[in-house]
Amino acid sequence: MRARHRIRTVLFVALLLVVAASAGGAIAPPAEAGMITPGGPAWWYEFKGVSLVYDAWLAGVRLPDGSLAAVGTSENDYSSTGDILVGRFNAQGRGIWMKVWDGPDHRRDYATAIATDRSGSVIVAGTCTSTANAKDIVVVKWAKSGALLWSAVYDGPTHADDEAQDVAVDTRGNVLVCGYAGGENGQGVVVKLDGATGSEAWARLVQTEAGGWSALRALEIDGDGNVYVAGSRAGTASPSDVFVRKYSTGGRTRWTRSVDGVDHLHDGAFALDLAPGPALYVAGALQTVTRGQDALLLKYTLGGRLSWQRTWDGGVNGRDTFQAVACDARGNAFVAGVSDSGGIVGDRGLLVRYTTGGKRSWARTFFNEASSSYVRYVGLVVSGAGNAWAGGTTDAGGSVGAALLTRYNANGTQQWARAWTGPKGNSAVLHDLVAGGGGLFVSGSFAAGPGDQDAWAGVFMK
Repeated sequence: MRARHRIRTVLFVALLLVVAASAGGAIAPPAEAGMITPGGPAWWYEFKGVSLVYDAWLAGVRLPDGSLAAVGTSENDYSSTGDILVGRFNAQGRGIWMKVWDGPDHRRDYATAIATDRSGSVIVAGTCTSTANAKDIVVVKWAKSGALLWSAVYDGPTHADDEAQDVAVDTRGNVLVCGYAGGENGQGVVVKLDGATGSEAWARLVQTEAGGWSALRALEIDGDGNVYVAGSRAGTASPSDVFVRKYSTGGRTRWTRSVDGVDHLHDGAFALDLAPGPALYVAGALQTVTRGQDALLLKYTLGGRLSWQRTWDGGVNGRDTFQAVACDARGNAFVAGVSDSGGIVGDRGLLVRYTTGGKRSWARTFFNEASSSYVRYVGLVVSGAGNAWAGGTTDAGGSVGAALLTRYNANGTQQWARAWTGPKGNSAVLHDLVAGGGGLFVSGSFAAGPGDQDAWAGVFMK
């Protein structure tokens, strides 16, 4: 099932031009200097932990009955202890239940990915820390009622740091999680768990050359239970390449694809989306010597054939990246991320639409005119008709951060941009957004006082 979401780590990016290159770098059109209207959610729910340190909801999901759930962390301090935080809400914003999960060694535990199954259970994936300070992948499942069903811990073969990046549920209720095992020089890992018991069905590591490493950041499952993963893999020839692999439902490798940029530098994938057609979109970035970093979008058939490859160059030798990808009902691809202005203004939010054939329909880069400051998109929602909502963070001035949402119609016209600095007006962060609650369900955190961040989740109207 595709009913899940996760937070993603963002890179930064750049500027101006036109051209729909076939496989080369398209250059950006002039950026839109936008006035952002203050505007908060229709409702929001706050969670304040007992330690008054750092609480945040990092990812959200819409459940089959229309209710909503979010996951994140409630920390007792900023480094050593904390619990996984998960909550369920109705579509009107009433909290149905709130849960915290404390790992077996009572150290720092957190979750950054969430999914649901057909029964409305809530499944989260994250990391738990042992007394030896090694991290393990953890998956926890709660029933729709809030009853804890099971938790499962995966400790990689080297017993070093392991971390989850994404989670999804197949049509039979089995849980798939991906990430990495073995710390910075470890290996990408995919683990399949029985949805009823949490027992491990299989685990697969992404092997590398001696001295190499790999990491998986995104995961998708098709209707037949095949698993698609993407991330980075490094060997001796280049620092890292874009890595994409398909596994059968039984864990057998069906195909593997790698993309190495022309300068053989740091390349990687950050997001996946299965599209009508069917097809697989892979979003990420390629590093170059002359242009800094170009945003990248790949389209594959489910058999692994590359249909086309497109890159985006902001034009100022900065860092451009596609951080999120989503499709409309016809399979047209929308990608959102960040475009570096080269110091002219802050980073710009980047949103581009490509047709199923790879033609660039339109591209929009956006910055905050009021503060001449950054806009960074981290999440994306696209309707069947092709309307797009990009979400992230901007600077509201005076070092005050604001959660930001923008809406574009199918033709690429921006219809509104709204920012919210939290209930006290002293900073808010948007970590994730999904469709839900009759609008856009957003998860994040805001400043509640000196040194105190509270978790918030809410719905913005479309």
